[in-house]
Parts: sequence; structure tokens; C-alpha cells
Amino acid sequence: MRTGVHRPCLLRVLRCLFPVSQRGRRSTFGLRWSLAAVGVVAWLGMVVSQPGAVRLVDWNQRIFLLLGILCFVFCLLCGVLLTADALSTEKREGTLGLLFLTDLRGYDVVLGKLAGASVTLFYGLLAIFPVLALSVLAGGLTPAEILRVSLVLGLVLVYSLAVGLAVSAWLWEAQQTLWVGLGVVLAQACLTPVLWLVAAYWPPRSPHSLDIMVPSPIFTFAMAFDFNYRTRLGATQFWVSFATVLAVAVASLVFACRVLPRKRSEEAPVRPARRPGGRGRNAPPGSESSRREARNLELEVNPFGWLAVRDRWLVALVRQGIVWGSVVWLGALLMALSLGNTGRGKGCYIFCLLTAFCLHQGFKVAVAIEACRPLLESRLTGALELLLATPLAVADIIGGQRQAQDQLWRRPFRILAGLNGLLFLSVMLFSKVLGMSRTDVEIFSEWFLGGLAALWVDFWALRWVGMASALQARNQSRAVLITLGRIMAPGWAGLVVPGVLLPAVNEHWKILALFLVWYTACMINGVAQARFARRALFSEFRLRVALGGKGQ
Repeated sequence: MRTGVHRPCLLRVLRCLFPVSQRGRRSTFGLRWSLAAVGVVAWLGMVVSQPGAVRLVDWNQRIFLLLGILCFVFCLLCGVLLTADALSTEKREGTLGLLFLTDLRGYDVVLGKLAGASVTLFYGLLAIFPVLALSVLAGGLTPAEILRVSLVLGLVLVYSLAVGLAVSAWLWEAQQTLWVGLGVVLAQACLTPVLWLVAAYWPPRSPHSLDIMVPSPIFTFAMAFDFNYRTRLGATQFWVSFATVLAVAVASLVFACRVLPRKRSEEAPVRPARRPGGRGRNAPPGSESSRREARNLELEVNPFGWLAVRDRWLVALVRQGIVWGSVVWLGALLMALSLGNTGRGKGCYIFCLLTAFCLHQGFKVAVAIEACRPLLESRLTGALELLLATPLAVADIIGGQRQAQDQLWRRPFRILAGLNGLLFLSVMLFSKVLGMSRTDVEIFSEWFLGGLAALWVDFWALRWVGMASALQARNQSRAVLITLGRIMAPGWAGLVVPGVLLPAVNEHWKILALFLVWYTACMINGVAQARFARRALFSEFRLRVALGGKGQ
């Protein structure tokens, strides 16, 4: 008779849920305190800044909505980024087969990884719930509404973690799991709302049911608020959408439990070799001998630079996505200019702005992922220690990766900078066609020029912080989260303040000052983080490689 079959998994879950010492879980306590502190400061600041023309009840509802949106984005993205490489790491290191030599089953490993990866995020989410509940004291909200929103945030976090584990159980490489996991989550969240908007506002206009958006977590979150939940079909649509997202999360966990035992003996996938004389995806033009000579020259000049650009097919997909997204953006801009100051024209221009914003944020996330990959993979495989044993200097390794990043992202950066430039020109030259006043022109001009400056600063800072995080983190998911948290999270969190204050600010110079302060604060943070990471890289490079991520 087998006894104690599930004891290893149970002990692992209990140790993850109830850490023995605070020293071993510094990231858990740090995230909990930081999220709670940021939430309290933001809530108090927005309450104090309430304009006299706006009622306290309406102002409080607006604050609660925007804080909830910030928490929703945190749950949706952080979960999949943290678990996307949890199981694939075991396969690459060859330890997955050793786990199944014990009494552990597939669901033991999957649930243990789920508990170990989710404890930090759940503690952070629990710390932010009391901040959301503070809105009850100011009035205008009901306990049932806060309970529904908190329940949806927990569901979205579980859903994101489950999708990341399913992708990690199926795929092999860390970069693949990150991109596919983010793609699956964003597709389910955003695809059906976009289709509904296109069907609702594209001629011929006809009433469309909201049932098409039931599988989307965004729809579940939106229906949790009283202004949607108390409609005629609001309660039914909310609970149906809640059950659908929960079913997808459970199905993802079941899929991971069933697939993982079959992948335990899987070997690393071998990519097909290039045909002699054939041209590779990223090979330079010319004959095979000229391409071989160029590769050998690049390898002699800087071996790590050659290593950083060797496997970049996923980067090529991202670059193609930015190109085609820019084509869609250009079509929407031309339609907005041709339709002029009409309802459809304004809708096309708003779609153009949202598309540009999404392309910018997606590009920055891609830069963060790729900035962490070469150094982290080289450190985990031991290739970085071998390079340090050669005459190759630390400055050559860092310079090689920076040159590789410049080579990979130069064209997408120029395309996105061109988008901001064209938006600025459209506002300056066609303001009457778009129906904009002088105040609108000044606000949009500052927005586009500030976005262009922030794009350059973030692109420069993400590469330095990504390299520094790659030498500290245990895996690529944590390195990407650290990089985005240091550079992008303050800017994303700062969106709450303009979102709350803009509807209540009537004087345009106050709006200009608000955006100026926000852009300046984001860029100062990026410059400071980049300089700190650069100093740490050149002074502690060998020490961090020797520690091998044990400091995190």
C-alpha cells in the first residue's frame, strides 16, 4: 500500500503559502508593501485633489474605476509572465524526468508550480484590496460591487497563471513561451471587444448583442461594476462571463497536467539546417561564401554580438507585426482625414491613437524580453563564464549586446518615431479638418512630442536594465518582470492620475502642466534606472555571473 504519495507536493505548497522566514521571501514582502503604499498614496492624492465642481460621490467612483483598471492590467500580464517559463525550465535543464521518477504525478508538479509562482502575486493583490475598500468610506459604492471587482481580479490572476502554465507545459524555449503566453492572453481579452466595436460602429450600423464578448476577461471586469451589473441583463452576462473565464482557466490547468508527463522525455527541438546555397531568414545577401565570410568576420570582431543576433526569428515576427500594424494605422489616419469632423472621422482618429499607443507599448515589452535573453541564456548554459575566461573584456560583451540590440530594433524604432511625427503633423496641418480647437492642438502636440521623447528614453533604458536584470534573475520571466517593473510600471501607474484629473480640469494650461510633469517624471525614472544599471554592469559583472542569480 502506497502511503504519503502527495506529501512532497503538499509540503511544497504549504511552504510556499506560509514562508518560514521573511529573509527567504523578500520579494513577497517587498511587493506587498510597495503595492499597498502606492495604492494608498494614489488614493489619498486623488481624494485631496478633488475639484470643487465635481461631487465627491462621482469623484470616488472614478477613482475606484481607475484603480481597478490598474489592478486588472497587473493581474492579466504579471501572471502569464511569471509562469510562462516555469515548466519549460525543468524540461530544458533535464530535471522534469527526475521529478516523475518520484511519486509525483502531473497535477502534483503543475499545482506545485502554480502555488510557488502565484504566492507573491496573491500577497500583492491581497495588499491592494483594502485600498479599494477605502472607497466605501467616501460613499457612492456598495460592498457588493467591491466584492465582485475583487473576485474578478482574483479570477483574472488565476486565469493568467493557468494559461502561462499550459503554454509552458507544451513549448520548450523561454522566448517562445513568453510570446505565445502573452499572445493567448491578449487575444482572448482584446479580440472579441475589438470585433464588437468594429461591428457596432462600422456601417451599416446595427444593434449587436454583448454576448460576443462573454469569453473576454475585460468584459467580465467591466460587468462587475454597478453601472453595468444593474442593467436588465447585466447580472446574467456577468456570471456567464465569469464562469466562461473560470472554465478556460480550469481547462488550461487540466491541459498542463495531461501534457506535462508526455513531455518529460522530450528532447530539445532541432531546427532544420539551411540548404547549401539557400538564403536564411536573416542572412545577408550574396553567395554562400560571402555570407560565411561575413559571419566569420562578425564572430571575430565580437563573439557575443554574433551570439546575441544568432536566434532572432521571434524578433522578426515582432518586427513584421509592427510593420503591418503601422499599415493599419496609416489607413485609419487617412480615413480620419478624408471623413473630417464627423462621427466616423473622430472614431477613426481615436482608433488611430489607440493603435499607436498599443504599438508603442508592445515594442517596449518586446525590447525588454529581447534585452534579457542573450545574457541570461549564456549565463544559464555556462557560455558566459567561458567567455569571461577568454581575453574578451566585459566592455566588449556589453558593447556586443548593445550593438546587436541596435541592429535588431533600429527599423521598428524609426517606424514608431515616424508614427508620432505623422500624428504631430496631422494635428498641426489638418486641425480644421479634424475639428480641433487651438487648445486641442496644443494638448495633442505635447502628447505626441512627449511620447516621442519617452520612446527614445525607454528604448535606451530598457536595454541597460534588461542586461542588469538578466545577471540577477533566476529565469527569463523574472528578468522581464523586473525590467518592466523598473522602467514601465511607474509610467503605467501614472496613467491613473491624468485619467482621474483630466475630466475635472477645465483650463488647458493645467492639462499641459499635468502631461509635462508625468512625462518628465517617467523620463527621469528611466534615466536614473539606466545609469544605475550601467554602473552595476561594469562594476559587478563578474560577481553577478559568479552568483548565478542566487541574489534574487
